[in-house]
Amino acid sequence: MDIVLNLKAISYNIYYRIFRGRYIISPQGRHFRETVRRIIEGSSKIEGKVHLTIEFRFKDRRLRDLDNLTKSILDACKGYLFDDDSQIYELHTKKVTGCDNDQILINIKQIEAQI
Repeated sequence: MDIVLNLKAISYNIYYRIFRGRYIISPQGRHFRETVRRIIEGSSKIEGKVHLTIEFRFKDRRLRDLDNLTKSILDACKGYLFDDDSQIYELHTKKVTGCDNDQILINIKQIEAQI
């Protein structure tokens, strides 16, 4: 299943904040999560092992940490595209800069059981 999110990915460092010694989702993080969930709502949830490919596309050429971008989108998709991160057995991520639009492209599929 292919999903196109026409929005700019945010970093884990923006998604979460520390409040009174605990990690909480920041206001920006909550807005990002709700926007993602509105777009993917109604998509089929994958059961079992998951293969996930995520491509982060940015208009500008600023430096960003790919791993921090990945954590935020995985958290936003949890419960909608898959039940838990532990289902992900294959994860491929890519960052592309200098694009026409800010987007997140997701391809998710179930890994078939091997005999």
